Amino acid sequence: MGTLGNQPNFGVYGFTRTQAESFNGTGSATSFTLGHHVKNAIDIEVLVDNVQQSPFDGSYSVSGTTLTFSGAPASGTNNVYVMYRQVGTVIDTQALVPDDNSVTYAKLGNDIPLGNRNLVINGAMQVAQRSTSLSGVTSGGYLTTDRFYTDLTSIGTYTVSQSTDAPSGFAHSLKYLCTTADASPASGDGFSLQYKIEGQDLQMLDYGTSEAKSFTVSFWVKSNKTGTGAFNIRNYDQTRGINKSYVINSANTWEYKTITIDGDTAAGISNDSGHGLWLFYVFDSGSGWTSGTANGNWSAWSWGQINDLGTLQIGRSTNDYIQITGVQLEVGTKATPFEHRSYRDELAACQRYFWRLDRVSGGGNTIAIGSNYSNSIFYINYPIIMRAAVKPTSSLSRPQPTVNRDGSETELSTKGRHDPCLLPRFIPIAEAMTVLVLTDHILRWRAQCPDQSVNL
Repeated sequence: MGTLGNQPNFGVYGFTRTQAESFNGTGSATSFTLGHHVKNAIDIEVLVDNVQQSPFDGSYSVSGTTLTFSGAPASGTNNVYVMYRQVGTVIDTQALVPDDNSVTYAKLGNDIPLGNRNLVINGAMQVAQRSTSLSGVTSGGYLTTDRFYTDLTSIGTYTVSQSTDAPSGFAHSLKYLCTTADASPASGDGFSLQYKIEGQDLQMLDYGTSEAKSFTVSFWVKSNKTGTGAFNIRNYDQTRGINKSYVINSANTWEYKTITIDGDTAAGISNDSGHGLWLFYVFDSGSGWTSGTANGNWSAWSWGQINDLGTLQIGRSTNDYIQITGVQLEVGTKATPFEHRSYRDELAACQRYFWRLDRVSGGGNTIAIGSNYSNSIFYINYPIIMRAAVKPTSSLSRPQPTVNRDGSETELSTKGRHDPCLLPRFIPIAEAMTVLVLTDHILRWRAQCPDQSVNL
């Protein structure tokens, strides 16, 4: 179905579509196995012989994929009908990928929405509010591209940049270029790229249950070195972790990599704004990071195992470099094409964590709200972000009193529909109404606080 304006949101965690299924009642069976995991009984609509059932009177209950009735439905063909209420019902992307792993939009089909699969913000390295390039970097932080954190402890000096060197289909990458090498890192030294995902965005993984789902991380990488790169994930409380690796086969060449992580059935993820999962690309480290035992499956976490699988050793020679872009994390065991989002949408998502602002007075420095930005000032211009919706103006069929050109009273009666298009007029109308509302509030505040000035 076509839409006017933005494409409707079909869910955050995977491809979605309206779903239903039916079962044959036997007169004795009270339990049926559903095709999808259900969290709450109200997430499905159940009919037996065309009579709607209610979970509130105990007619049925749901646990995972098991639908249980208080009484056995009568015998019949497809007389037990189940419809999934949730628009955002998860369908693992793996079910939509051809067996030969070759993924194209044509094979996926035009009826499948492809939005909101990627749980990584700014995976294409488009947004760089802090800086597009920093030289002489010897310590970590959020340096250039938003949401990606550099952990750097005493392993060389680097130029970190939002590079325009990128694989086909991408405009930018995050690049580390070593300008001063460290041939022998100390035990506790480390160099890695990190990314954190909020726990409340990961609840569909069902970690800590038997229904725990796998996910796949895909990305593009380029380096002057070949070898094995270490990739690690740990959970929010640093008690569970898993080690994986990828191989750079050719120097100075963009290569596409995918890593699949099995679901962790032993430990859950808190449903809050703290980091539920912590992703590590480890480029080099001292012996203190390699003293553990590599764990290819979820197990107890140890810092000593974080780089057990890595051999790249970026930064041990001057002009060593590594670049990454197209980072995507999605539910399922197979990677799908990178989900490109507009710069506007990526910037808005990044601004949840960091917001660069202009100074109201004075000159020179820029200030920001968020982590890893030191400049500060008392007066801040906060942007006003709002959404508005407009419905069509209807023609009034009821007779209305009016006057004609001569000024004589008459009656106007509209026949049919003559709805005007307000789209060209809506923007100035919305701007004017916003100004009026803000002015009203300013005047109210000034009446209550006459001694206070207002910076506009």
